[in-house]
Amino acid sequence: MMRRFSGRATHGKVETVLMTRHTLPSRSKRSDIRACGIAGLIVGALLLAGCGDSEGFKAPASFTASDESVSKAVTEAINGGTSPGLAKPPTVNCSAGECSISYVIKEPTGISFDDELMQPTRQVWKALFEDPSIKAAKITVEGPVTSVGGQKSTGTIYWLECTREDASQINWDEVEADGMKKLCNYHKEVE
Repeated sequence: MMRRFSGRATHGKVETVLMTRHTLPSRSKRSDIRACGIAGLIVGALLLAGCGDSEGFKAPASFTASDESVSKAVTEAINGGTSPGLAKPPTVNCSAGECSISYVIKEPTGISFDDELMQPTRQVWKALFEDPSIKAAKITVEGPVTSVGGQKSTGTIYWLECTREDASQINWDEVEADGMKKLCNYHKEVE
């Protein structure tokens, strides 16, 4: 089936005549296109559902920060939900009221930096500050990076450092990544 469209557009003193020809696909191809469209909608809905608050770890009401308990919390949070997951176990050092946490992630999808890399840490932060002995903590996230020269390696993507004073201003169940960046000490290493 052939459809034709023609029309005129006038801009100032110039008149343009528009003519296009459009051939509709056959009925069987239209069914294929419809099926692909429906499949695309389903995949899109699943991706959107994955971008919600679906972390694999929920901070308990009472938490004691130790290297082992924090490592477990980080592993559950980063391997669940919207994060790309851990490439290897996290490195944790909690002592003298401070925790230093570092981990390497797998390749992010690139859909959303905040959803993939920052949001999954919210419940880890919440758990850390449930322990009254924790005065400050720093999370350093590493992963695949590419230099301006095209060399691929593992490097620091960002780090976030929060004090108890910073944390007192944050509802970890509701805060968005921008709030975390503004209230805590945030540094992004790669663009």
